[in-house]
Amino acid sequence: MKYIKLILVASLIISFFISCEENFSPKTDFKEEYILYSVINGDTTFQTAILMKNYNVEGFDPYTNSTDPQITGAKIKIYYKDQIIELRDTSVADAHQWRYDTPFNFYYTDNFQPDENEEIRIEAELPNGDKISAVTVTPESKRVQFVFGSDRDVPTDDGTIDIHWQLIDASSLGQIYLPQMKIIYFTDVDGIETRFEKDVPLDYIFSNNQFIANYPQPSARNFLSFKMTAFERALAEIAGDNERINYKIDNAVFELLILDDNLIPYYLTTETFLDGFTIIVDELEYTNVQGGLGVFGSFFLERGIKIFIDKEYLLTMGFSVKR
Repeated sequence: MKYIKLILVASLIISFFISCEENFSPKTDFKEEYILYSVINGDTTFQTAILMKNYNVEGFDPYTNSTDPQITGAKIKIYYKDQIIELRDTSVADAHQWRYDTPFNFYYTDNFQPDENEEIRIEAELPNGDKISAVTVTPESKRVQFVFGSDRDVPTDDGTIDIHWQLIDASSLGQIYLPQMKIIYFTDVDGIETRFEKDVPLDYIFSNNQFIANYPQPSARNFLSFKMTAFERALAEIAGDNERINYKIDNAVFELLILDDNLIPYYLTTETFLDGFTIIVDELEYTNVQGGLGVFGSFFLERGIKIFIDKEYLLTMGFSVKR
């Protein structure tokens, strides 16, 4: 089966409120809601959707829930121009961070790639006959070029990795980008060499006796500076307490994501939507799904530049090298 990078969302929706009485309650009366989550990638034909429902628990700890909240057997369709694309459902038996014993279920199509600036509508018909839907308009995919002189060799002499880019088309001034740098590495999974990605923050902030990653935010600016100390800490986190020699580091890449109007507020709320196999258990503050909760958005990827990591530097840190 193809290498799949799933985009997941959790099903827990807990509303907090203060009543007009003196008593305070962190929970309202439970109301069942359906959650649809799908982010259309304009650079591939493979698209996914997740369908779940919220749940209630005794007390206030969501992790006490042991009932799988996924919804299977639904009919999910994408409406685009004069096409109707029906998604199929499947599952993976060992999804990373999926805390239930059941396989992780998702819906997919491997035959849909939209153009820029086009409306897409998604509709999910649940097994009980209820329907929820949402609409996205794909962003304009304006090309950029990276400025000659951007620092592309790690480690750097001045302690920062500086990336510059400029717009090819001046009409795209004000375009919002989500920049990201990723370290590409490989490790052995069940006898098969498997590719992984590790996000690199701009820096780390030390607070409450722990380091908190500070990642780039959506912005119209065309310059970023990553601290070498952050790059090195991100490298170290790849192996954690395991033997570093078992991790083969390739290089890093810097990319720009162009987000639609739905993903910008959603990302600012959750600070994630593309980190595969991550389950978010949090209060949902943004939704554009009619008849339910969740988010339906779209993006394009601006192919970026490769960041070359010195081989001797990696060997000194104890890693293997994928070259």
